Amino acid sequence: MCYYLKTLMVRENEMDNFTLRENESDNSFVIKDDIENILAKVDKDIFNSKIFELNMGNVIFKPECNENMYGSLLNKIIEVSKKNRFEHLSIKISTTNKKLLHICEQKGFLVMDTLVTYVFDVTKKHLPEIKHNCIIRDFQESDRVILLDIAKNSFVIDRYHSDPNLSSEKADIYYETWINNSFDGYADNIVVAVIDDMPVGFTTCNLPKKGDINKSGTLVLSAVSEKSRGKRVYTSMIYEGVKWLSDKSNEVKVGTQIDNYPVQKTWNNLGFYLQSSNYVLHKKI
Repeated sequence: MCYYLKTLMVRENEMDNFTLRENESDNSFVIKDDIENILAKVDKDIFNSKIFELNMGNVIFKPECNENMYGSLLNKIIEVSKKNRFEHLSIKISTTNKKLLHICEQKGFLVMDTLVTYVFDVTKKHLPEIKHNCIIRDFQESDRVILLDIAKNSFVIDRYHSDPNLSSEKADIYYETWINNSFDGYADNIVVAVIDDMPVGFTTCNLPKKGDINKSGTLVLSAVSEKSRGKRVYTSMIYEGVKWLSDKSNEVKVGTQIDNYPVQKTWNNLGFYLQSSNYVLHKKI
């Protein structure tokens, strides 16, 4: 939520050539130019702050921000973030924007991840015929404990586990909490793979957000038990996830780390194409 848009609990200060607007309830803020264009903002990451027990913020640069402003604007963001008691900042940068990447690195941000996003165009593509080596069904409450255990041992190459300033144990809790929330209704559907009456994997599905003109459905989190890998279980789950979203979306998006080659091979084989890539950087302040 963009709290800075609210009129309650907001104050303004003139700072150099920028106008700073702060939300006193959670320390989020935006920076505008002299004609009221939003150049950048820092939103408090409430979920992550609770998990990692740090005041964490997400930095977002807007398209209106000229590249000649990057350095001075980032200085102001770091200054105000410290004043507002942020302890950790994250920023996502397109891999095409090397200038912003280099300036962030000069200011002490470190690359933790490179993410790739693939898309399946439902309006133009059809899934190939495949043979399932597992049963695919919807999530049942009795699956929860088994799937949480699978998840706990699956997510280890992400930006949270890569950050030396964050606890690996709390990074595990991050995924456990996220998945538990998905089971409790945060996901619109959960595809579960079963072999010999035992759940061996899952994929969470989210419908397009309200107002999304592209009607992009998303396959968010997937995991397969170690003993069931290599049996095309993951392929079956993604296949059925796309099928579930296909009559509700114009496209289906998936994302992963750039060095997760097996997953990307699966997506290519099913007809996905690479849409974008982003660096993710962190800074402890």
